[in-house]
Amino acid sequence: MHTRAQSLLLPMESAPLDEMSRLSWPNIRHLSIRGRYPASSSGRLLPELLIRILPQLQSLCVCAAPRNTLPRPPILGPPMTSEPITLPDLQSLMVAYPDPADAIFTVQAPRLTHLSLCDQPRYYYTRRAPKYIPDWFAAPVLSASECLGILQRMDTPLLESIQLVYQADSAEDVLLRHLATYPRLEIVELHRYREHDPDPVPYLHVVTTLSAISRLRRLYLNLDFHEMPPVHDKTLWKYTWSARPWVNFRNARAQEFLKIMQTCPCFEYLALLDPRVLCATGVEYRPAWSQVYDWLFDSDIADLLRSYVIYPPSAFAFI
Repeated sequence: MHTRAQSLLLPMESAPLDEMSRLSWPNIRHLSIRGRYPASSSGRLLPELLIRILPQLQSLCVCAAPRNTLPRPPILGPPMTSEPITLPDLQSLMVAYPDPADAIFTVQAPRLTHLSLCDQPRYYYTRRAPKYIPDWFAAPVLSASECLGILQRMDTPLLESIQLVYQADSAEDVLLRHLATYPRLEIVELHRYREHDPDPVPYLHVVTTLSAISRLRRLYLNLDFHEMPPVHDKTLWKYTWSARPWVNFRNARAQEFLKIMQTCPCFEYLALLDPRVLCATGVEYRPAWSQVYDWLFDSDIADLLRSYVIYPPSAFAFI
């Protein structure tokens, strides 16, 4: 199989990485590793495998839940040389809870169009549903400074879509302005978390800064609002009156955001995270100038119908 395989989806906890690293994979183009790191993992085996196959990959996804014994497992490990690795065919890179010093972020990927510095499982659950989180799980979310450092090291002129999960700090403004330097960037997904729980959420400033992205078409936002209800609250999910304060707040913010986005000539829609179910739903809002605008913001029925899942369920269930 190793001589013919072109695409692999592997569970991290049971993948035979040691044996795989001793084989040749001449046709592999797509590699996705999910699940959770095993308790005995030293983080050594994955770099050994990737060093062999990385130059020929078109997409790489490493989204396995880390453990508190190894909170930021290596992808390639620390840079071994001052010369960057060139990945001429890599178009998509998705890494959960990455180490910002990892050599994967020093590679030259001139054809990269999608970059995701994400969280898997979602850090959102750690914040909103701690009772579902196992005690071995680590969630070392990047800071805004660390995200910025990664982006500044990577040369990705063709980037079209990006997902960032970060905790706000003093570098956040520079990070958001940096996104406007990508001439082809069209899709942005941000999961922004407060540095300290009492901190206000400067949501208008965040969205105004993002409106400088000249070709922005779609914006997915989780801004960790104080007003967000707990996850997996079945009463709230039934759209009863107990849900009205959150629905009203979310709809009001969406209207404000769409007004700001009027300056973006290509803008199509935004989606705001709704936390009331464990699979994490995004509610879509389209502006009045959109060709498919056909519903009102204060319509519960339309609100529900326009909901759709924008974040996949966790690689393993917390329930």
